[in-house]
Amino acid sequence: MLTGTCHCGTIGWTFDGLPDSATACNCTLCRRYGVLWIYDFEGGLIAVSGKPSIYTRADRTDPALEIQFCARC
Repeated sequence: MLTGTCHCGTIGWTFDGLPDSATACNCTLCRRYGVLWIYDFEGGLIAVSGKPSIYTRADRTDPALEIQFCARC
């Protein structure tokens, strides 16, 4: 199981299992945060605790990419 939280601990997540692979995206947002992406669905292998804020890029509507984040930290 993989787990993580935001810096202040308000938002948490778990990935129940081990990912088969991870994606290193090179867009400006991902490069800024240095993230690796693993995939599943919330309610599937992914569980989120707390109430994250959601950012959706205005120019991306199909499919929309939502970034969930802690508005506190």
